[in-house]
This record gives sequence, C-alpha cells and structure tokens, in this order.
Amino acid sequence: MTSASPTRRFGKYTLVSKLGMGGMAEVYKAEYLGNPNIVVAIKRILPQFSQDKKLINMLVNEARLTVGLSQPNIVPVLDFGIIDGDYFLAMEYVRGKDLKSIMIRAKTRKADLPIPMVLFILRQVLAGLDHAHNKRDNFDRPLQIIHRDISPQNIIVSLWGQVKILDFGIAKAASMASETQAGILKGKFSYMSPEQAQGEDVDVRTDIYSSGIVLWEMLTLESCFQAETDIKLLERVRNGEIRDPSAVNKKIPRDLAAIVMQALEKKPRKRFQTAAEFASALEAFQKDRFGNVTEADLAAFVRTIFGITPDEVPAVAASKKVTAKDLFAGGIDQAIADTVQASSEGIVPIRRKRRPAIRWSLPDWVPRMAAALATVALVGAFFWKFSPKHLFRLYDRQIVRAVYWVQQFRTTEPSAQPTILDLALPEVPEPLYALQLSFAVQKQMNALPFETFERVRDRTLDLSFDPHPSAAQLNPERPGSWSLNQDGYQISYSIRDQPKAITIESIQKLH
Repeated sequence: MTSASPTRRFGKYTLVSKLGMGGMAEVYKAEYLGNPNIVVAIKRILPQFSQDKKLINMLVNEARLTVGLSQPNIVPVLDFGIIDGDYFLAMEYVRGKDLKSIMIRAKTRKADLPIPMVLFILRQVLAGLDHAHNKRDNFDRPLQIIHRDISPQNIIVSLWGQVKILDFGIAKAASMASETQAGILKGKFSYMSPEQAQGEDVDVRTDIYSSGIVLWEMLTLESCFQAETDIKLLERVRNGEIRDPSAVNKKIPRDLAAIVMQALEKKPRKRFQTAAEFASALEAFQKDRFGNVTEADLAAFVRTIFGITPDEVPAVAASKKVTAKDLFAGGIDQAIADTVQASSEGIVPIRRKRRPAIRWSLPDWVPRMAAALATVALVGAFFWKFSPKHLFRLYDRQIVRAVYWVQQFRTTEPSAQPTILDLALPEVPEPLYALQLSFAVQKQMNALPFETFERVRDRTLDLSFDPHPSAAQLNPERPGSWSLNQDGYQISYSIRDQPKAITIESIQKLH
C-alpha cells in the first residue's frame, strides 16, 4: 500500500512514505513530531491548485462543514492549514486496503467477492453517507453535505474489518478543480449520476446512485460503464445505460439485482430517496438469505485474499484514537480560522443556499401535459377569433395599405409626407371565396421564376373574387375540378360552395 521514500519534515509532521497521488492532491503517511505513536494521513494540495483562491475558499468551507462528521464509517479531518505555501489536510490514517484494490485482487484470482461481504461493505458506506446527509448545524438547520465522489478508490476497508469513506470535505472542491485542469475527473465519470454528469444541481440522491454503481461493480467485478473514449463514456453515463447485474453474473439473485437497479434509476425521484432506505433494503435481503455478517468476518476475508498473517496485524486497531486536539491545541476549528487568516488574499466564506427540508415534485409528464393543453387552447382561441377567411382579408388589406403608402410617399413633397396611419385607404372589396393552398402547392409556387411567381400568384388571388374566369376550363377527368393557364403553367383548382372556398390543387408546367 505504501511506497518507500526518505522521511522529510513538513511543518509539525514527518512524512514517512507516499501513499498515492490523485487529480488534485498527493497523500502521505506521516508522524506527528514529538509523538511517533500519532500517525496520520496528510493530503497535500498540488501547487497548481494552491493559487486558485476560489477552489481553496470552497475547500476551507467544506472542511468547516465536515468538522462535525463524527461517525465510525467516515475518515475525519483532523487538521487543516498552510505549510510553505501548500494547503493540506491531516486525516485519520487507516491501515487497510481500498475497495478498488480488493476488487482487483479478487478478479486476478478469478474469484467473486462473496455477496454477504459485498452487502456488509455497502451498508457501512450508506451508514456513513446517511450521517453526513442528515447532519445539522447548531441551529438545527440541515447542512446538505453531499460527498459527490463515492467510488471504490474512496472506500477503505481496514485490517480489522472497518469500512470507512475517504475525502469528505474535498469532493466538491475536486469537482470544481476540473474546470481548472482538463482531465482531472478522468476515470471518475463512471461513478457520477446522470444529473451530475449533465452539470445540473445535485442532492443526496447523487450519492445513492454512485453507491449503486459501486455495488454493481462489486457484484460483477466488471466496469459498469465501458467506452472507447471519455466522450462516449460521459454520454453513456448521462443516458444512464446500465445492464442488469444478473445478466452479467448469473450468480446474482434476481431480488438483489432489482435492489441494485432501483438505486440506479436515471430519474432521481425513482431511486431510493435516502441512504437509510437503500441500506434497509440491503439489510432485509441479507438477513433473509445469508444471516449476519460482522467486522471480524470481513477482516478475515481481506487478510486471506492479501495473504496477511495474523501476526502481521496488531491485536487492536489502535491503542489511542487520534483527535484534532492531539494535533492542534485549538482543534480543527481554530486550525481553519488560522488558515483563513494566513491566506495572503483572504478567503471569504461561502454562504450556502438554504433548502427546504421537504421538497415536493410533480411527475415529469404533468408540466408537459399542461403546456400542451395551454398551446391547444391558445391556438383554438386564436382561430375562434380570426377565421381563415378573415385572416386572408386582413393579410390582403395590409398589402394594399403598404403599396398605397409607398405610392403616396413617392408623389408628395417631403414636408407633407404622411405616415402609414394617416392614410385613408381605398375600399378593398372582400373576396367571395376563401383561398386555400396546401404545403405542396406553396412549395411548387416557391420554385417558380420570380416574375412568373408574381403573375401566377395574382391569378390565383383573382380566383377568390371570380372563380369562373373566361379562360378557365372544366377538367373532364375530375368532376368539380377546373384549370386555367398562366405563363406556360397550368393551375388546377376546385370550388366548394359550403363554405365558399377555392382549393388550389396543383401548379404544373405545361410541356
């Protein structure tokens, strides 16, 4: 789990070995100066992010929010500050294996993770999430703490069978850092909820979805989302394209697969609404099929697959639980306050939006149906007020008004030029018949040469006043159909008397 490296001083800590490196930080195992029995994990923010005041501002506020997360399944933040210009967090050091390593180990040995162990691990994760999701401040206001980055890499199983969630307090800052450095979330798209991948506002149900992905992968030991490129992968995540786990691993009971798929519903309202509800469903299934599982059972399983002998593990997890008071006399609150004061630019606390404890939501089809009904009502009211014949007359009058105004404008002195509203319009006779043109006929007319178009249009408009001009001929092949020629084109039309309407059927070029 660790890689050997020379020890070196880092403020009041000695960095013993490097544990790993992520998108925005590197992690070290460290000892507290003056007391080597106090061992912590130091997460040092990479230098390129230390200059991002907005990101650091968010990091400080998230650290402040997560100070009170005192729950056995959450790795607590013990210290926070700046050393030599580098921001860092000190967290409880957990001796164990992350869930990603456990899954890889099982797959390379061509063995499934036992379903009872899988269910026990995820129930502990959900217990930690439920504590964070329901955390309230001193005034009993919900803090709405969301992890946003639940993945196998952020879940660790100690050698004593304890399951703990890492990185509470920096997940939101990490997601923001992706705007600063492209590709930082590479490999983490697979655990996002569809709404998070779309960049929408998220609530606690995004953590439930991510937990469902982790459960799916523990049961199948396969990647839930697979694609050739990150773009295609993100598209599949946004679409929520997920296979039934029982179709991938036939050993998975159908009842358990149904629980997994409910957690992975694309629409948040169809998922489990709380982490406790999800955990309760898993607990009921586990007790019905497998009975109880304990931390000792999980510890024995982890030691077995990694070949860790009992004499390599101390008798107890820790002789003394490290707290923030052990590292800093003023505790984590004072450490955060000092960090804010030490920042050269200063950090302004972010005011979190207050959200109601209960939010009501309507089914998706309700607003769409309401909008459709409103549209139909408006269109109906419009045509009730203005019949097609009346609309034609209004359109015709506007053409006459515009032409007449242009003529008057050209023949009067500039000082006496009238406005369009001042003109007394000549009497425009009302057409006897409404003129109807299908979309196909309009398309045929638009294809005509410009001058021909004007003459054909005028000829069709004249039909609404005189449907039987002398040039019109009755079409013997189609009773009630007439035709007349104009500029080498044949205009075919029909006449209807109740109500009075002329329908232009086609405009075709004569051979």
